[in-house]
Order: sequence, then C-alpha cells, then structure tokens
Amino acid sequence: MKLRTVIAALALTGMSAAVVAGDVATVNGKGIDQKALDALMAEQKGKNVSKEQAVNALVIEELLLQEAKKEKLEKRAEVKDALERQRRTYLANLVVQEHLKKNPVSDEEVKQAYDKFVGGESHTEYKARHILVKEESEAKALIKELDGGADFAELAKKKSTGPTGKNGGDLGWFEPKTMVKPFSDAVKDMKKGTYTKEPVKTQFGWHVIKLEDTRQKEPPSLDQMRGRITMFLRNQKMQEYMAKLREEAKVEIK
Repeated sequence: MKLRTVIAALALTGMSAAVVAGDVATVNGKGIDQKALDALMAEQKGKNVSKEQAVNALVIEELLLQEAKKEKLEKRAEVKDALERQRRTYLANLVVQEHLKKNPVSDEEVKQAYDKFVGGESHTEYKARHILVKEESEAKALIKELDGGADFAELAKKKSTGPTGKNGGDLGWFEPKTMVKPFSDAVKDMKKGTYTKEPVKTQFGWHVIKLEDTRQKEPPSLDQMRGRITMFLRNQKMQEYMAKLREEAKVEIK
C-alpha cells in the first residue's frame, strides 16, 4: 500500500490539526504550507477527500517524517538506495512526459490512425457451419454425400471431430480475423448457401464449410475510439523517443 494511502486512512480517524497564520498547520514548530495541501488535494481529486482530511494526512506525514529523522533512517544504505531509485524513476518519467507535452497527439494523427485501423477493416460478419475430420479423403467423401443431397448439419453431428459437431457444426456469427487464415480465406470467397467443393486444410485438420449468411457490422465511431487511439499513439511516440535516444547513445552491455 502506498504511504500516502496509509496516511490518508489514518487522517480519517479524526485527529485535529492546528492551523496557524501563514501555514495550514504546524507540527512541533515545523510548518506545512498551502502548496503541500494543494498538491495533496490534486492527488486525491475525485476521491471525496475534504480539506480537513487532507490537512490531517499532511500532519501525520510530517509526524512520521520527524520520527524517521530522529531514528536517522535516511542514513541507512537501503534507504538511500530506495530513494535514489525513486529519484531516477521520477526523473525518467518526467523526461517522457515533457517530451509528450512538446509532441502531443494531434486530431489529425488520431483521424489517420482511425482510418487505417478501423476504417480499413472489413466489417462483414459470417455465419457458417463446418465439419472437421482428420484425413482429406474423409472430407472428400463428405462432399460427395453433400452433392448427393445429404443434410450438412446431420453429417456434422455424425462425422465431425470438432467441438461444434454436436451442434451440427454451427459456428455462429464471426469475423474472419477470429479464424485461422485458410478457413477465413475460404469463407470470404464463398456465396451464401454454398459449401466448399474442395476440403480446406488447417492445423486442426480438414474442413468442409457451409456459409449460411453474411451481414455488415457497424464499426465503432471515431469518438468511441478516440481515447484508445490517443493512448496507443502516445505509447508509440514514447517508444520512438526512447529508441531514438538509445540509437544516438553509446551503450555497452557487459
């Protein structure tokens, strides 16, 4: 649990803080200024923390820090190491944030990414059945039975080795990207109501596929995707920036 979280919890116990002119509180003569209070209130924004609770949290924090000073905890090697790691992490994150401030994600970049990743996708969904068998010869024999008028769903129940066999091979509605490529490629080339005249091979075995229906799926709007796309582009900018720094630096790993 973070220290500030512990402090905030302790503040809720109702400990009072002595507020004096010039500071929001003093602890054993050490003042806590308005700037510290403003920073804590900003951290706790949206958590329904009152000003009194925040002042109490700062009082408890100062009490603990004074105790740490009495015990000379900051002189311990492990404490120095931990503080140095925190300093390095904070500064590294600050550099990235400063870079993103100078190079923000623009509306045009969001629009271009949306058009590329969402607008460029196929939004057709397919409803199909399949019969899965181990050997190509078995699949060809099934196609001959279908050519002779056999019912696809009944054949699937009797012959399919896949988990959908008991349901007549029904796969329900799906997007091509959710299927392995040979299967999705075959489905996209089919007409409604037809079945494959040649077996389709995948890593699972040999398939005979029947396409029952298709429909268009409405893609999410730009406004719906804006947050996710912006975050993706921010991460991309961060990765590019760090890659550039590494490329320009002399790095020796021993």
